[in-house]
Amino acid sequence: MTIDLDAIEAAAKAATPGPWSAMSWAGADWPDRRTTVGSTCKGGTREAIAMNTRYAARPREDMAYIATMDPHTTLALVERVRELEAEVEGLRDALGADQ
Repeated sequence: MTIDLDAIEAAAKAATPGPWSAMSWAGADWPDRRTTVGSTCKGGTREAIAMNTRYAARPREDMAYIATMDPHTTLALVERVRELEAEVEGLRDALGADQ
């Protein structure tokens, strides 16, 4: 599996900034569905990302995961992976390894 760090970084930078939280909500627009919402407060305004969880096997866990992987966290992980890749490359060069 190849991980495209540039694509992940671009997506995180384009997304609504965090921190995000997860919560369950059922409103008049969806009376027969459970909707789980990830939200963040930006400049005093609450922004929400909604997911219809009617058929989700683990809706609370899914949204908790999505909220945990907010853009700040994702960008920190991308940066750390790049640091480690550079460190590995430096060690390979120091050892004279080809791979």
